Amino acid sequence: MWLAVLLAAVIHSNVNPTPRRLGAVYFNGPNESQVWVDLDAQPVGTGGTPIRVNFTVKFRGRELAETPKTVTIRATAPALANPLLVRLPVLQLHLADDTVFDLTAPGKTYGFFAAGPHCENCSSDTVAADIPFSDLEHIAASSVILVNALGFEARLMQDDSTAIRHLVEAVRDGAVIKN
Repeated sequence: MWLAVLLAAVIHSNVNPTPRRLGAVYFNGPNESQVWVDLDAQPVGTGGTPIRVNFTVKFRGRELAETPKTVTIRATAPALANPLLVRLPVLQLHLADDTVFDLTAPGKTYGFFAAGPHCENCSSDTVAADIPFSDLEHIAASSVILVNALGFEARLMQDDSTAIRHLVEAVRDGAVIKN
């Protein structure tokens, strides 16, 4: 008889990680932990980095005892980046194996938060959706990920896929957040 033992990863709090590094925090008030990775997508064509893609796993308390069910993916664009471009409530990922995750297709549940054209203090426009953890594992296996979000087209490179895999490995079998 086989005995399966989940070995929870110990993740130390890191509230200001650089892109491609794991962030982690425990919020005492709502008794919630979050583990995430931020990725700066490379623009397709010319110009600066238009969007940041974030993958976040949330769970109650400091300890995740099992594989998470869902992951939140969000794409943000600075409110003043290319101010003439109309922000669209679109979030699509195209993988190297031709899989397309259209997270804002008709019938999908997502959030779209626009900063507005005259909002000097607003930081970014955002589109976000939850995906099953198994979809994150599929995304992490892709060598290149094309992102269509908020009216921008960009790509995540191999190092970004590696960072996503690091997130997957950190929480797949459970996790504990330590200060």
